[in-house]
Amino acid sequence: PPSHPKDGKVSQSPYHVELQHAGEWWTSQLTNPAKGSPILAADEPLSEKTILAFSKALSLRLEERFVGHWHQSTPTLGQAFRAITLHRHAKPDPLLMKVLSDIGESSLSLFEFFPVEATEVTMYFPPTFFHLT
Repeated sequence: PPSHPKDGKVSQSPYHVELQHAGEWWTSQLTNPAKGSPILAADEPLSEKTILAFSKALSLRLEERFVGHWHQSTPTLGQAFRAITLHRHAKPDPLLMKVLSDIGESSLSLFEFFPVEATEVTMYFPPTFFHLT
């Protein structure tokens, strides 16, 4: 398994930039839910500690997933395996479920942070490029 410093930051792996972008994007979604998202009506939003724990756990889980599936010379090879998807009407990506379990928030619905009109969020991780749909 990948080694990580005690501060939980991801080491300088070949995909550290992509992991950083993913963590920053999810942190921004959890910190500043979109207008019209159900979480805005909640009495108690996620704590900063929970959001940081999510970001760190996501980076660690993504790094584990990417080992052996990162092909710099052929970026599209393995792209579907590296993608994570969150769909309103289906189970979340198993990786996201593991991350939520890692931080003790298994019952949290990530779609509460997105506008009700959003039905799917897919994050792709081709080498040297970060793509979100």
